[in-house]
Amino acid sequence: MNDDVFKNNFYENFKDIIYTTKQALEKDPQLAALFESMNDTIYLSKNFAPLDDENFAFFDQYAKALTNVLVVFDSNENKYSLVLLDLNDVKEWKSFLLTHKYNQKDPLKIALYDLELNSSTVGDNLDVSNELLVLIVQAKFFAGVLEYSLEEQAILKNWISQSHKLKELKNIFKNIVSYKNETLKNYKNSILFEIFE
Repeated sequence: MNDDVFKNNFYENFKDIIYTTKQALEKDPQLAALFESMNDTIYLSKNFAPLDDENFAFFDQYAKALTNVLVVFDSNENKYSLVLLDLNDVKEWKSFLLTHKYNQKDPLKIALYDLELNSSTVGDNLDVSNELLVLIVQAKFFAGVLEYSLEEQAILKNWISQSHKLKELKNIFKNIVSYKNETLKNYKNSILFEIFE
């Protein structure tokens, strides 16, 4: 990784290290309700989702923890993208972003965002716009997170209702958290229980 990552177009810079949700859907068509309803500017790192590995499954007992995402704002296109990361990706990006010399002219602004802390932890300062919150809410759902701010709860309800796939998303979420005992215990007190049940 070098400072060229901040130049040009997001997808051109990252295409060798990410998959699209469309590629993920090809790997696991049973997750169609999730991947088809997610914003198309959400990507998966190849470390987080090694789709080429025939034994890989998104939400089995070996699933990688999703705690942080990479947020990229492309000022040329005035649009946010988000990359789901595994813990090795997080370490690598954190190290890189801590040593990066911020340049006002760089078209891409990049930051690590902690899904549990609800904040950027390292990288460029980014405005948390409604557009970005939609991506974060979808990433939190993918991670099996139960806690959402009031603003995020409204976005979550809207996203799920607009998908018109309530039953399918409910089953997918239950699959996401099936190996997360603490999450399963707290599910009945969550906004997702309120939405799904």
